[in-house]
Amino acid sequence: MANWLLLFQPFAADGPFSRFKESYAAYIPPNDEIKKGDLVYWIAGSYGLAGWGYVRKISVDRMNKDGKGMLIEVMFDQMRANIATEGEIGQFPILVDARKRAEGNLVRLEAREFNELNRILRERNVESPEDVPEFEVRIGNFGVKDSSSLNFETKRAVQEFGCVSLLFMDLDNFKRVNDENSHALGDKVIKEALTEVGIVVGSLGELFHRSGDEMIVLLPNIGDLAAMEIAESVRSAIEQKEFSVVGQGLVTTTIGVATYPTDCENWEFLEETADHRMIELKKIRKNSISNH
Repeated sequence: MANWLLLFQPFAADGPFSRFKESYAAYIPPNDEIKKGDLVYWIAGSYGLAGWGYVRKISVDRMNKDGKGMLIEVMFDQMRANIATEGEIGQFPILVDARKRAEGNLVRLEAREFNELNRILRERNVESPEDVPEFEVRIGNFGVKDSSSLNFETKRAVQEFGCVSLLFMDLDNFKRVNDENSHALGDKVIKEALTEVGIVVGSLGELFHRSGDEMIVLLPNIGDLAAMEIAESVRSAIEQKEFSVVGQGLVTTTIGVATYPTDCENWEFLEETADHRMIELKKIRKNSISNH
């Protein structure tokens, strides 16, 4: 989910602020990045900083009079005129800089700008969204997230859902792939395996590349039984995968599964627990899954 700042002047026909009720529609420049569910703060002309909410609807076929805009509808979570006046907003350099980056009336917020807006809201006794860590999610050499943001993503899932599962995967026989081919071809196998896992997991979770041939799948709001079913689907997909370098059957995967709070009382130990289960299982039987 992305965070945005919307700058617009309400139409005179909109009348008093009290008429804005639950939602408001505004034209923005054509934008492929904004999605339903994204969070939007809005600065509404003389009403200053006037609240925040979520994108409920995007109408790409509803153009403005110049034929260059698209219509978005924001459903308000918090709305109040002049949470910060136009004059006060100009006193915050970080927000002044954000407005300078705006394309038309919309700007995508960086983490520090997002958190600064939240601080302003809290100072004025207005409920704010949860702050975000002020670092960029890093995409590794294989085109998926590295594990630097895993703890944050896990904590957020726990706070939101109270339940999260984690799969820790290791490719079987990968050393043989490197020894008999090359590290470059080994990397190709890793990339193909990551792609396959991503297809299987889909929107159910987040895929991370930890290191080498180790991969992690985070499954928010998914309990132990469902996590084992997903793990088995991943295991089966890798087993049946026709790798371009080594074909089918040589490279498989062993997966350790851990679930908070069912079998792991502290979410901070999910990765360690699943890793340990994978290692112990691999001593007994490769190409298999375990949650104990």
